Amino acid sequence: MQLFSALRYKNYRIYIVGQAFLNISNTMEHIIMAWLAYTLTSSIFVLGIVTYSRYFAAFFAGIFSGVIADRFNKRTILLISQFFMSMHAFFLAYLVYSELATIGILITLQIIAGFVIGLDLPSRSSFVNQMITDKKYLSNAIAFNSTVLNTASILGPAMAGALIPLAGEAFCFSISGITSIMVGIFFFFIKVENEKKKNSKLNFKSEFVEGIKYSFETISIKILLLLLLCLVLIVAPYTVLLPTISDEIFNGGVKVYGYMISATGLGAILGGIYLSTRPTKKLPYIILLGTFLFSIGLFIIALSKTLFITMFAVSIIGFGQVMAFAGTNTLLQVISAEDKLGRVLSIAIMLNMAAITLGGIFIGVMADTIGVLPTIFIESILSLIISFLYYRQIKLLKKRDKKIQANKIIY
Repeated sequence: MQLFSALRYKNYRIYIVGQAFLNISNTMEHIIMAWLAYTLTSSIFVLGIVTYSRYFAAFFAGIFSGVIADRFNKRTILLISQFFMSMHAFFLAYLVYSELATIGILITLQIIAGFVIGLDLPSRSSFVNQMITDKKYLSNAIAFNSTVLNTASILGPAMAGALIPLAGEAFCFSISGITSIMVGIFFFFIKVENEKKKNSKLNFKSEFVEGIKYSFETISIKILLLLLLCLVLIVAPYTVLLPTISDEIFNGGVKVYGYMISATGLGAILGGIYLSTRPTKKLPYIILLGTFLFSIGLFIIALSKTLFITMFAVSIIGFGQVMAFAGTNTLLQVISAEDKLGRVLSIAIMLNMAAITLGGIFIGVMADTIGVLPTIFIESILSLIISFLYYRQIKLLKKRDKKIQANKIIY
C-alpha cells in the first residue's frame, strides 16, 4: 500500500488540506490554553482541570453524537461545528485582550468547546469512511490523516512558542478563529453522494442503547474499546505533566514545552507514515507494538536527566501513539456495521474523553503527591501490563468475529 494512495479521491484531498490548517490551529490553541492556565495558578492540579474539562464535556456529548452521526448529514454537522468553534476562539481572544480571563471562565469555555467537539467527532471520523469508497484505502486515509495531524502538532507548538512572546495569546486565539472559518469554507467544496439514512423506527434513546449493545456484544469491538479505555486512562495523561517537566526540571518554560510537543509530533509523523504503508490485515499486531512503545518511552522519561533524552523518549511515545490509536480507529471502522459506525465511534470517543479527564486529574494529583518522575515511572509499568493483557486477548479477534475473518486480518 503506497503512502499517498488515499489522495486519489478529490474530496479527501480537499478534506485533508482543511484538516492540516485546522490541526495547526487546534494545537496552537491547546498550548496557549495550557500555558495560560499554568501561568495564572502555577498548579498542576488546576492545569489538569482546565485541560481535561473539555474532554469531560465531550464525554456527555457522546450520548447524542453517535445517533446524530448515523441519522443526519455529516457535512452539515461539520459546518455547524466549525462556526461554533470560530466564535469560541474569537471570544477567548477578546477575554485575553481585555484581561478578563480567569480560571473559572477558562473552564466554562473549555466545557462548551468540549461539548461541540464531542458532537462533531463521530461525524468527522466517519466522514472519511464516506469519502473513501474503496475500503482497501481506508487504513491509508486514516493513517495519512494522523500524519497530517501530527505534522501540525510540530508546527502548532513552534508557532505558539514564537507568537506568544511576540504577539500575545489574544492574537493566537484570533488566528484559531479565522482558521475555523476557513476550514468551514473547505467543507463547502466537498461533494459526496447523498447519504442513504435508514428510517429507524427506534427513538433516540433506543438507538443509543442499540449502539452500546452492538459494541459490547461484538467481542472484537469490545476488546478494542477496552484497550482504548486502559491506554487513555493510564498512559495518555502523561501529557499533563509536560509543562511541569519543561519548567521545573529543565527550566525551559513554554519554549521547552513546545519542543517536547513537537518531538512527540515528529515521532507521530513517522508512526503515521509507517502505519499508512502497512496492510489492514496486520493492524492487531501493529496496535500491540504501539502499546509496548508507550511503556518504553515513559520508562526512559522517568529515568532521564537530560532534555535530549527526554525529547527522544516523547518521540517514541508519539510513534507508538499513532500506531495504537489510529490503528484501533481504523480497525473499528473496518469491522463495524456501516449503519452503526457513528454510534461505535461515539462510544469510543466517550470512553476516551471520560478516561482522559479522570486520568488527567488523577495523574495531576499523584504528581503533586509523589512527584512527576515517579508518577511517569508507575505509568510505564502499567502500560507494560496493558500490552501483555492485550496480547493475551488478541487471538479472540479472529476466532470470534466473522467480519474480521472476511477482511483477512492476521493474528
